[in-house]
Amino acid sequence: MGNRAQNPTVHPDEHPQITAFQELFTRYRRLHGIAGGWAVDFLTGAVRRDHSDLDVLVLAADFAHLLEVMRPFGPVVTDEQTNESRPAEQGFDIEPGRMTVSFTKDLPPECGDVQVLFASSDDSDWIFHRGGKIRWPLADLIRRSPGGIPYLTPEIVLLLKARDAREKDRSDFVDAVAHLDHEQLAWLRPRLAPPWKQPHPWEAVVDDALGHPPVA
Repeated sequence: MGNRAQNPTVHPDEHPQITAFQELFTRYRRLHGIAGGWAVDFLTGAVRRDHSDLDVLVLAADFAHLLEVMRPFGPVVTDEQTNESRPAEQGFDIEPGRMTVSFTKDLPPECGDVQVLFASSDDSDWIFHRGGKIRWPLADLIRRSPGGIPYLTPEIVLLLKARDAREKDRSDFVDAVAHLDHEQLAWLRPRLAPPWKQPHPWEAVVDDALGHPPVA
């Protein structure tokens, strides 16, 4: 397992687990970016907490390229609803939001557990797999750290975390909100929950950052 000790004085670019990620994805030439809690670390510029794994988002449309590049590492597809796993094969019908890929052999030292998440998309936009109505331009989906590491734009990171709403997700959300501007917060607030589940319990965090009380 990789070194996951938190160190708020270390930028994520300098962390050995991120260096190992770079090595693992050095031949992957399609859109991809670190997601989850590590993406929040890149936003804040510090390794804030321990990470049990490292999430990487790719496009489902690029599944064949992923297998071509990552075959030496023994990729395995897992259905997160049934917890069933099988060797990843060309032609497999990947379902974004439900299926992930992990690796079973010969990962670079310090890499730890890597989980590949899949995103829906068309020629121009990322499409939220839940409902298919929320979109984001692919051209703006990935940011780069000072060291050139790709990570998912914070609006989408927090949208995904809001829909899971685990305790660590709330902690990441609170840390990230302080680094978002008014326009980013205003985009995020009405999308935290689907219309039939509003209000979202985290709306108050966004309202505090926006400087106005919750909408009645």
